[in-house]
Amino acid sequence: MTRTARKPTATSRRKKTKDKKKTADPRRWTLHIVSDASGHLAGHLTRTILMGFEDLHVTRKFHVFQTTAETIRTTITAIGRGRHLLVHAVAGSELKDAVVEACAERGIPELDLTGPFVEFLARHTGATAAVNAADLHRTSEGYFRRVAAIEFTAEHDDGRNLATIHNADVVVIGLSRVSKSPTSFLLGSMGLRTANVSIVREVGFPSELTRVKKKIIALTMQPRMLSEIRQRRLAESGIAGTDYSDLRSVIREVMWAEKTYRERGYPVIDTTGRTIEEITAEICKQLGLARAVIDT
Repeated sequence: MTRTARKPTATSRRKKTKDKKKTADPRRWTLHIVSDASGHLAGHLTRTILMGFEDLHVTRKFHVFQTTAETIRTTITAIGRGRHLLVHAVAGSELKDAVVEACAERGIPELDLTGPFVEFLARHTGATAAVNAADLHRTSEGYFRRVAAIEFTAEHDDGRNLATIHNADVVVIGLSRVSKSPTSFLLGSMGLRTANVSIVREVGFPSELTRVKKKIIALTMQPRMLSEIRQRRLAESGIAGTDYSDLRSVIREVMWAEKTYRERGYPVIDTTGRTIEEITAEICKQLGLARAVIDT
């Protein structure tokens, strides 16, 4: 006897909806960036930092030229449901208070990107901070240098535009998933024109690298951790395991790469368990670029 399929009841539909809410990915967030200017620097800062959190899925939403307390309150009140964080770079206590109060009412965690630094300077120098937004966002030669460096880094990410790689201050090379791109973008935000090139065993080293040998830093990683990172990346993409993430294959790949780096005389940095900030500091130290960063 054939049974007729039952139509879903209102109760079952509510249960399914509830189950979907339970299985919502806790790693997905929306990061709101509130600025009383273009939000350019806050954008670069947050992007660089987020690159170090590979397990998080963060969508950034910009709210720029928020120059009055009223517009700030309206903007924050209009934020919908979901997982939200908010960072702000606004001048003056009135605007800062508006952000803090509106976020408190909505239950949204907030962070002042400018306040701690302003307070630090005032506390240790005895000087009084200006509240003029135009003063706080005044550009300088160093600012434009950093913007140009970030643009160069984006144009030379993952082996692109090798014909102009000689214009780089730093060339970061390494196998896939050893933190080349996030490291490069942090260097770029520091004013260093950075190119990064993926090394593939089956392809070898691009000939263009011979022109920039003194600018090259090779990144490596312990095979087990590299294998785990690659496995997570494949799982997120819905791809079954391959030699790309197989531990034995990764061990052979890392051994070949490190041997070749030594033969070519490239400085090598092991990124295993190190933050992007630690890696960039070591790169600047090994290439003697600390002064260039300070001057920027």
